[in-house]
Amino acid sequence: MIPKIRAVTHEGELDNLLKKFCELYCGVCNFNGTDAAIRVGITDKFNECNGKKDRAHKFASRSLKKPEVREYIGKIMQRRYEENEEIAQKLIRQYSAIAFCDYDSIASWDGKRAVFKSNEDIPLHLLPCIEQVKNTSSGVEIRLHSKEKAMEMLAKITGLLVETKKVVGEQYESLIDRLLKNNGLSHEPSVLPEDD
Repeated sequence: MIPKIRAVTHEGELDNLLKKFCELYCGVCNFNGTDAAIRVGITDKFNECNGKKDRAHKFASRSLKKPEVREYIGKIMQRRYEENEEIAQKLIRQYSAIAFCDYDSIASWDGKRAVFKSNEDIPLHLLPCIEQVKNTSSGVEIRLHSKEKAMEMLAKITGLLVETKKVVGEQYESLIDRLLKNNGLSHEPSVLPEDD
């Protein structure tokens, strides 16, 4: 059983262990709660338990559910965004282009197959949506980047997604809306033609 660790000190702030966990989670651990827990020494403190990863995973899972921790992670992400605004804006534009790509701007549907437009006819900001172009025996094959992965990365960058894949809070939903609006984008899904 994992001992309960106080999330909040008497001043109403997170204790040092959880602050360090949050910093590592948002930093070098790349949003991996188990790794962050191991790096703050959870396994060293509780080495009598069965398996390091189980103990660290449980600690991370419990910690990431605490509102104080989610709020602190949100503050870290906001600070990171403000410190790296230019890089963040480029990443957001790139991932937004992929995540909210209007397929009609890249290809049309002739009832049987997709007919891709030439590079000159595709808007410049949508070119990052294309992952690969190759010639095959049956014609040209074009592979697009994953919209789902781009949405996941956008959510991570903006702090909407934590390891449990739950929204951190309403205040962060408005952050992504504002960022998308500042880049002239929306998060309305594209509609693809249905197969006959």
